[in-house]
Amino acid sequence: MLKARRSGLQLARLLSAGLGGLMLLVQSAAWSQTPDADSRIEIITHPRSVDAALPQDTLRAVFSMRQQTWPNGQRVQVFVFPDHSQDHQHFCKHMLGTFPYVLRAIWDRLVFTGTGFAPIEVQSADEMRRRVNQTPGAIGYLVHRTPPHAASPRLVADTQPASAGETP
Repeated sequence: MLKARRSGLQLARLLSAGLGGLMLLVQSAAWSQTPDADSRIEIITHPRSVDAALPQDTLRAVFSMRQQTWPNGQRVQVFVFPDHSQDHQHFCKHMLGTFPYVLRAIWDRLVFTGTGFAPIEVQSADEMRRRVNQTPGAIGYLVHRTPPHAASPRLVADTQPASAGETP
């Protein structure tokens, strides 16, 4: 009986290790996706917060609320779109290399334990721009989508009427 229980535990460990590796493989495959050709992500900050472009590691730290101050000592205030927003999903996947539910879990844990705050949600690009410009230390993002290029007309069939002696 004890031997059967041990082998069952060993089997469970092997399965969980295998599934964990599979999950890691799936997540790394999702991280390697390239951004859509028809969209561009712009990181926006309060005019007096940051002078230089931010590397991806710093963006991850800021948006996961691990970095809470700017190099000048000012407190970081993060603005995001709602979790279900396509812009938020696109930003998380292509700029941060993670999924929105992962960020949400981090933010919820900070709030629940009382060790931090969740970002402020905004509903539109105009509100994002306005709130970031008005809030010292603020950071946010915008996703710019370019409309698909209008296809130039092409000749599909000759529309000239057939002459009297020709058959179509």
